[in-house]
Amino acid sequence: MLKVLAAPAGLAFASLAMAIGNVSFSSNGGVIPDNGGSMGNVFTSEVWASIDEPFVIQGILFNGLVHSRVGDPSMTLTGPGEGNSFNFSYRPGQTTPTSDGQDAAFAAGSFYRFYDGRDPWYTGEGDVPSGWYEPVRSIFAPVQPVNSFGELVGEPGGTWTLTIADYAEGNRGHFNSWTMVVKTVPAPASTAVLGLAGVAAIRRRR
Repeated sequence: MLKVLAAPAGLAFASLAMAIGNVSFSSNGGVIPDNGGSMGNVFTSEVWASIDEPFVIQGILFNGLVHSRVGDPSMTLTGPGEGNSFNFSYRPGQTTPTSDGQDAAFAAGSFYRFYDGRDPWYTGEGDVPSGWYEPVRSIFAPVQPVNSFGELVGEPGGTWTLTIADYAEGNRGHFNSWTMVVKTVPAPASTAVLGLAGVAAIRRRR
């Protein structure tokens, strides 16, 4: 009788997983144009994903992000390919489609990270505490096909663009730099080869 034992394949996959790690790509920040969103006057910055493996987006890190009202800006990450875009922060706290949104601030000296599945967004007033936050969008945010960082398609190479648009007048913002963090994943062909190599077929006679 032919019996297939898959345990060695599991060891092969475990070794592969140990080789997978996080990679980051950073670019400069700048001034976020006040109330420029409706007129197309937005902040944009690009990074080049200079790796040879497919990857999954983990999240976005901001260095020195300051804005006096977090309910004003909309933040979007866009990669190569049609529809490969995720609006991960959109005017939290809006009570109507035209309201200013949450009256809290991204504060100087704090750090802000947006990652799938992290802490719920801070809904209070004053300064938003430093932290790792899940994406946050008001109920009036535009509908989009991609609703998490993990749904973005990370192919080897390619340009990724951060866009920040401000939709209310009188509250300004800026930041020093931003970082896109990704996790490399094995190509399907490589995974299949490792899986086949790890499976042992043992013949047993009764």
